[in-house]
Formats: sequence, structure tokens, C-alpha cells
Amino acid sequence: MKNQKIKSLLLVPLVFASITTGVVYAEEHPTTSSIQANDSSLVAPDLPSTKEKVEHKPSVVTPEEYEKNVTDFKKIDIEAVRHSFTEDQLEHTIYFGRKTCSHCRQFSPELKEFNNLIEKKLEYYDLDGKDFDEEAREFLFKKWTSDIWMGWWRSNCTTGL
Repeated sequence: MKNQKIKSLLLVPLVFASITTGVVYAEEHPTTSSIQANDSSLVAPDLPSTKEKVEHKPSVVTPEEYEKNVTDFKKIDIEAVRHSFTEDQLEHTIYFGRKTCSHCRQFSPELKEFNNLIEKKLEYYDLDGKDFDEEAREFLFKKWTSDIWMGWWRSNCTTGL
């Protein structure tokens, strides 16, 4: 048994010595490209020079302009909002906004255009309205949002709010 171990120990260095690494060199050939760019679609478009200043300054929509943009929207109160989510089971497109919100004002021109596309069926609930009280806030931001999420989940949609 001891002889076998000794023989095994003596063979281990021989096995490792027989394993050699070889260095392989690639042949050197001069390379020439056979691809020529004659296609005009491969040409990069002209970009403005760094000296030119390109400013994308969003226009500021005033509260008065906001009022004009939402004039054609169908104004609804909180009871109509509740009814649309609980009882009538019809399709509604409702915009919740207010003229004191800068984001609402900035987005109002797009909403105006969208309203024209859907044949002026966009309903508008004013979050600055007199009927926006604590009960309305509870309905809109707690009850209603969970109903939408559950609706998306039940219909097996892959996106949610």
C-alpha cells in the first residue's frame, strides 16, 4: 500500500510536467477592406455645430390659456365621477386637473388636441372645484386608484398604474 502511494506521488510531477502549453501565433496577412460605403443612407446627418445654441424652451401656459384649452371639455362634478366608476359601466375618458398646477397647464394644449380627436368626449373634473372636499379626496386617491389597479389585474393586462 505504501509503495503504491509512493509511486502515485512520484507520477504526479511527471503528469504535470507532461502538460505543456503551446503558444500559437496567427499568421500575419495584410488586411484590406472590401466593403465600400457608397450608400448615401450611411452618411451621418448634419448636426448643429457646438457654436450654435439649440434651446428647447417650453412655452409657459398661463392660467387664462389653460381655461381656454379646457373650455370644450365636458365639466363634471364628483358625483358624476363616482357614478362613472360605480354604476353606469360605460366607457369614460376623464381628465383630472386644475389651473393652479403648472404641469396641468403645460399639458393642456395636448389634451385640447386629444379632445378633438375623440370627438369632444373628454370629461374634466376640476381638482380646484368647490366639491373637491375630504370625501372626494378619499374617493379619488384611495378608493378609485385601487379600483383601477384591480381592474387591470383582473383583465390580465401586463401594465398597471
